[in-house]
Amino acid sequence: MSNPDSPFLRLPFEIRLMIYAHLLLPSTSVSLPSTAKSVHADYHDYEHQLTLSRPVLSTTPTLQIRTLDPTVSVSPGSPRLRTTYAIRHDRFRARIMHTTYTLLSNPGLHPAILSVSHQTHAEAADLLYSSYVFAFDTHVEAIVPFLSDLTPFSRARVCKVALTKRALPYCKEFDRLEWAAACRCLASLALKSLELGVVAGKPSFLGWDDPAIPSLEVSYFAGLDGRNGGGGGWGNEVVDMEWARQLMVIKGLRECRVRAIVEHCPPPGSDMMAFWVAFSKSVEGAFGEWVRGVMCEVV
Repeated sequence: MSNPDSPFLRLPFEIRLMIYAHLLLPSTSVSLPSTAKSVHADYHDYEHQLTLSRPVLSTTPTLQIRTLDPTVSVSPGSPRLRTTYAIRHDRFRARIMHTTYTLLSNPGLHPAILSVSHQTHAEAADLLYSSYVFAFDTHVEAIVPFLSDLTPFSRARVCKVALTKRALPYCKEFDRLEWAAACRCLASLALKSLELGVVAGKPSFLGWDDPAIPSLEVSYFAGLDGRNGGGGGWGNEVVDMEWARQLMVIKGLRECRVRAIVEHCPPPGSDMMAFWVAFSKSVEGAFGEWVRGVMCEVV
């Protein structure tokens, strides 16, 4: 479709932007749930009901990207050009299956306009991919395939991402590899906003108010970048914070929000659990302060 032959492209650019916004930005209508079933998160999200009804970042529209449940058949009309990848899918995460990613709920998007011509793709993709938070929850294995399937132009417009770190005591080696790959991929983008959720353990009864649970200071986390040693109070054989070091490759953020996703846990009975509870207590405090200090640009 060339410019002289297209009545749409002869419209003033401002009018075309209004049309793109009508097709691609959320309306006041209720989001349409996807017919595809996604893999459940492996934590109890006490904010689940809020997650689907409000944006991850309070004023920003959000697209929830999830890994498609490989045990559920895909409807005939579903896209089949998405990259597939292997996941561990059963109760004990021992069975390897191949699947792809899916949009959890549709806020009223009509993205077909992007495929009309190169010009409409460039104009509409800029609006679409720069306007939304792309939220992956714990489905970090979907980040690399999702971004790889975008055109270079569209991928360069992604600037807001949200993801969740699984509970530290239950991370496996394949979790670590997926996390490292996701961080490297996100570091290649010009991200401006990141929301990091961290699954945090809170014991019953006294919770984090228990005086036996220490509060970690910023100085503890500052050592994790390798410049100041770090790991004080717990040995490296107990504390696995490599995921935080890998996260630090993402730089130049304007905004970084760190929130604890609280789930109940038993009183710590090992050094690892004791560290996890102490770390959980500090997620939105010292840890969040350290993350913002390293990853956000100075304004």
